[in-house]
Amino acid sequence: MDEEPHLNDAYPPQEIARRVERLGVAKARADTLTLLVLAVLAGAFISLGALLFTVVVTESSLGFGPTRLLGGVGFCLGRWPGPVA
Repeated sequence: MDEEPHLNDAYPPQEIARRVERLGVAKARADTLTLLVLAVLAGAFISLGALLFTVVVTESSLGFGPTRLLGGVGFCLGRWPGPVA
């Protein structure tokens, strides 16, 4: 068996900084329509999380703490698609 770890995405800090910079510049130069679509999608994902939170905590008889904990988990799962770009 191969005992070498397979680190496909292991980059030195300088390369990570260059990649993050390129990504930031690309996002800053995005056209207006792309930014508008991404903003609408971000709002939709947040609202789905809020909706799932509301569904989870409504009429729960578990007590304040567990209800909020499950609601927080529901909020995170409602936002599952995560970052779009």
